[in-house]
Amino acid sequence: MLTTCRTIFVVSLLGMFVTGCMATRSVTLQEARGYKLAAVEIDVRPATISWGDGEVAFMVARGLDTNDPASANALTTAEGKAAFEKVVTERIASRIRPVLASQLNGARPVKVTYVFKRIYVPSTASRMVASVLIGSIPPGMLADVTVTDAASGTTLLQLADNGSSLLPSSGILGAAITAAVEGSMADTAFDRLATAQGVNFATWLLAE
Repeated sequence: MLTTCRTIFVVSLLGMFVTGCMATRSVTLQEARGYKLAAVEIDVRPATISWGDGEVAFMVARGLDTNDPASANALTTAEGKAAFEKVVTERIASRIRPVLASQLNGARPVKVTYVFKRIYVPSTASRMVASVLIGSIPPGMLADVTVTDAASGTTLLQLADNGSSLLPSSGILGAAITAAVEGSMADTAFDRLATAQGVNFATWLLAE
């Protein structure tokens, strides 16, 4: 049974983190608690991906001049697009996997598959500009999540539109403060959004 997530907003201690899902599970709490993570699969191919800092890092790793507009073409070729998607996939998986592994520790092995629809994480500089624009879109990720039995492949439950996003800063000063806070953190905005994908789903799945 497909369940659609209705997002609720929860502000973190830093005032930047937005997360939450309000929907009814299609399995009992007892069944959900019986799941044990066997594998995580991430598919970003259907997603619209915009990751400013990641794109720059990808070009630098390939020895391209980031000041040359032509360098961006490296992301549009079939080979470049596939390589960048692999980087995105591995980065997201590295954040989601430990979260789910710590929460899904029952007896029934399951695979959790995320199919991403949107990955929007503009660079810090871009976010500073967007902060003064009315109606600007905050950084966020959106994915459909499916849990299947690891042995048989039987679908156990599905959750559509599992979302994670960051609260937009207010004005240039607010964006500058956000940038300073992020600069002092080991995790980037991308990392925190990916982690939130795991936290959101586990919180929803195991809610009393």
